Amino acid sequence: MEEVNSYTSAITAAVEQQDSATTEISRSVQDATRDTSAISTEMESLTEVVDRTTHSAQSVRVSSDDVSQKTDPCAIRSTAS
Repeated sequence: MEEVNSYTSAITAAVEQQDSATTEISRSVQDATRDTSAISTEMESLTEVVDRTTHSAQSVRVSSDDVSQKTDPCAIRSTAS
């Protein structure tokens, strides 16, 4: 009978350890899911910022080209002719 109790205790301990490990795995998966979602949201925000920055840089370049043409002495002479 003592041997059966020993096996029963060992099985109970193993089941408790398995339950604990499963709980920890579940918590880790939930944390990973939450973190992945947060990263995805941040990437969307970053993409929007990059798009706005690209648009602004293009606008600055167009304006710079326009100013350059207006102040280039050769361009001014050929327009005046």
